[in-house]
Amino acid sequence: MRKTNSKWLRIEELKYPLHDTRGRVILPAGTKGVDFIPHGGAFTYLNENGERVRVNKYRHNGAIYYGH
Repeated sequence: MRKTNSKWLRIEELKYPLHDTRGRVILPAGTKGVDFIPHGGAFTYLNENGERVRVNKYRHNGAIYYGH
């Protein structure tokens, strides 16, 4: 992971699939060149422990994704 010249961080290759808040895979493991902002999403969800968590914001090929 490397820092870009903005608030986005770069993940060279996803080690794990990216899931949305309903558990569906939105970016598969092995996707290259993904930027993200930790806890940068505009909304929260309840995780499996019942805790309220803010989603991460991801960017790949210009598309924005929210997930964990």
